[in-house]
Amino acid sequence: MNIISSYINQIIMVLFLAIAAFLGTQAKKLYQKYVTTEVKQSVCKTVVRFVEQVYKDLHGEEKLHRAMQRASDILLDYGIYITEEELVSLIEAAVNEFNGSFSKPKIPPDNTENTEEEFDIDEIQNTSQEPMRDRE
Repeated sequence: MNIISSYINQIIMVLFLAIAAFLGTQAKKLYQKYVTTEVKQSVCKTVVRFVEQVYKDLHGEEKLHRAMQRASDILLDYGIYITEEELVSLIEAAVNEFNGSFSKPKIPPDNTENTEEEFDIDEIQNTSQEPMRDRE
């Protein structure tokens, strides 16, 4: 009976370690997925700012090529591998965000009709602040 219980204890221990190892690898995959994506986005944003500041004389494809080269080098230093398509997408998204943060808000033309009702500010400020009473 002692032999059987020792085998059962060993089997339970092996199952417990197998479940713990599986959960650990799944947690590591999830962590790497989210952290790697954030690192990729951060590196691309930084590289876009760098390229826009340093290579002012370059335009279009040349800037994209420089940004891709710089970003892929930095990501490889981190041990993060990225496809060319993903890198282009992240850089273009960073460029769009970069350009959007410096764009001016659009002002509608003056010839549009104002359909909103205008209020007199003095009339609003002089209104009573008493609660409404039930009407009978």
